Amino acid sequence: QPEGTAVELKPSFNGQAGKFINISPDRADLYWEGNDGNAHLIQEMAPWSSGGTATFPGHVFILTEPKRSDRVLCRWTVVPNVSVYYCNHFEHPDTWIGAQQAKG
Repeated sequence: QPEGTAVELKPSFNGQAGKFINISPDRADLYWEGNDGNAHLIQEMAPWSSGGTATFPGHVFILTEPKRSDRVLCRWTVVPNVSVYYCNHFEHPDTWIGAQQAKG
């Protein structure tokens, strides 16, 4: 490239960090949901632990019963400027649904 012809580019990045907290005495699995509706395991979470990954607004995550992506404890859709989400199973101890609102 000839000297003086380089054009500065501004990278676009709508990503952010996401941290997900398991407030439970039980193990749970953290997945992200793809556009195809399939769940993709990110990590197995110990009781009272947290995990994280890079994410972006609109990205959907679920916390499930171990090895059971169909048994959803919590479902979150990432929103801008909120990086911490938690699942407090004590709020709904007998409920395995995805209807709980994300808490951040």
